[in-house]
Amino acid sequence: RVRLPSRTASNPFMHQFSGGVDHQIADGTAIGFNFIRMYGQDLGFTRNVNACIASCAKKPKIYPLDPSGIRMELLDQSNITKSNQFQMRLEKRFVTGRALSMSYTLGEIKEYASGPADHYNLRAHFGPTRNDIRHRFTGNYTHELPGGIRLGVIGTFTSKAPYNITTGNDDNGDGQRRDHPEGGGYNSGRGDNLKNVDIRTSKIFMFGESQSLEVMWEMFNVFNTVNLVNYNGNMRSSRFGKPSIARDPFQGQFGIRYTF
Repeated sequence: RVRLPSRTASNPFMHQFSGGVDHQIADGTAIGFNFIRMYGQDLGFTRNVNACIASCAKKPKIYPLDPSGIRMELLDQSNITKSNQFQMRLEKRFVTGRALSMSYTLGEIKEYASGPADHYNLRAHFGPTRNDIRHRFTGNYTHELPGGIRLGVIGTFTSKAPYNITTGNDDNGDGQRRDHPEGGGYNSGRGDNLKNVDIRTSKIFMFGESQSLEVMWEMFNVFNTVNLVNYNGNMRSSRFGKPSIARDPFQGQFGIRYTF
């Protein structure tokens, strides 16, 4: 394997267009809509510039740079990303020390695959990134309890994240096992939905005008939900389509913060 230098020294550059509107629909109630479009260029990815041309599974194989077929991975800076997001937000404030906010995001983000199955048809490997989450929902509720105790609850839900599916074979004969099954593309698999609820309670004790002591108790993943990630996309593996990691289970922590 030969690793070649980047063909350009450009720094990544992001273009962004955004627009939105916020409107108060009642006393203490507001709603907002936003659209964000981002385009990134000069991002890095790798590709083999000495991959065999055309029908690699047939002989004789033709290599463009070195007839030995040695892999020459170019650290290319010509990758791009495209992202679109539509956001909705609802906020409600009550007169009794309570507040509620909810937000929903519909989005997508795509890029060229790093190490594509076909090094001469990059367009065929333009697909969702690992953080291409189509649906995100967040709810936040705060409440001032008796005795000056503050309660905060945050709930989140995200839809399935993508992962790459390969046949596990060198189907096109280019010496690399990165080929996708028929009809599949880059990051065509989807894992599982993620759900989480966190709770925080705190109380502040004042000492004079400039000193305070905050006592807090926090709980993460309150319902001990099993959130699975890192799915295996190799179709030859006995663990194909199965996750290998679970995110943190229920956790709690006690804290004290002194301000002066």
